[in-house]
Amino acid sequence: MWHVSHSKRCLYSSKSLPWTAQFLVRMARCSVSGLLLVSSILVLYFGVTVQARSTDRRKRDPQATKPADNACGTGNSFCDNVADYPIAKIKEILEKEKGKHGDIFGVESQVPKEMPNTIMSRMGETESYLCPSRSQIIFPKVGENKDGNKQYIVNNEDDKQGIRVEICEHSGECSLSSSFPSGYKTKCVQKYVYKRMLALKEDGSSTAVDEFKFPSCCSCSVSGPFK
Repeated sequence: MWHVSHSKRCLYSSKSLPWTAQFLVRMARCSVSGLLLVSSILVLYFGVTVQARSTDRRKRDPQATKPADNACGTGNSFCDNVADYPIAKIKEILEKEKGKHGDIFGVESQVPKEMPNTIMSRMGETESYLCPSRSQIIFPKVGENKDGNKQYIVNNEDDKQGIRVEICEHSGECSLSSSFPSGYKTKCVQKYVYKRMLALKEDGSSTAVDEFKFPSCCSCSVSGPFK
């Protein structure tokens, strides 16, 4: 009697369900192994479905609002050429915030070409510079903020934020190292400053001013048997 009753229960299904659902319900009701099989099928189905929806969502919105941690390569605090820069998203937000951040846009002044970046130009002396560096104006699109996170910086043909940076030509020994006493070692070290710039918030909801890390000068570091 139990076997007959159990079989009848296995054959029961709701006509309101699709035939595939009816089949799965029957299998689940017939045995423990059938229940386990149905559970595995459902896990596989929903796993594939979620992954497909996630992929579709990325395809619909290819411009992420937060750059990858390695967007500028290893050891770089900024970059002015980056793939998938969300230009459309930024322009849309700036249009809504029109006039709110007008005072932050502009380009910093550059060192005149007739005054090369040397100690002589800075001090008015005839000494040789210790660490060679190059000065240039950049328009960064990704930067590292004071918290160490990468963010998209607002920079396009209509809204420019140009800043002056000074980058070490090398990280080797300083010039005139042979003039130091025996036992002392020298090397050129890149120094940084933080500058205020308008950037896209990580959630992409709006823009905000934050502080970003940029190379500011090349310094000669000396180590040795100090007393």
